[in-house]
Amino acid sequence: MLSYAGPSGYWYAFWELPGLRGAYITVAFALFLWLFIAAGWSMFAQLGVRRAVGAVLCAVGAGLAVPAWVIAAVGIERALTVWDDRGGLLPWGLERVVAVTLRLDIPDEAVWWAAIAGTVVLIVGALLAVRWDAVRRPATG
Repeated sequence: MLSYAGPSGYWYAFWELPGLRGAYITVAFALFLWLFIAAGWSMFAQLGVRRAVGAVLCAVGAGLAVPAWVIAAVGIERALTVWDDRGGLLPWGLERVVAVTLRLDIPDEAVWWAAIAGTVVLIVGALLAVRWDAVRRPATG
């Protein structure tokens, strides 16, 4: 849609046409989930199931935790402002985004919860990805 109608056509189709929006979100979400399945699947033979799942969880946790910690430190309103200024991704302006955020009662603490959840997933993934048999056996020389 973006290549066919440009940014304004994309936003119009995304927000004004519910059928296209539903199809787009369904396909995009399915492909997003497939990314993690394919990543883990590609590592099963080399790492084993537990370590491959751990590596994928590590990546997912880091992908959530790092930006969430940065946004939490900077502030969500400031992060949205910089994001919109740099990319022009929100055609209707920041005022509407902030208004929608306030209308939905999304608390500022949600970013902190996302940062904590990402950190927990990262730690669980790291624990699963570690090769424990190498940790338990002392090196013989």
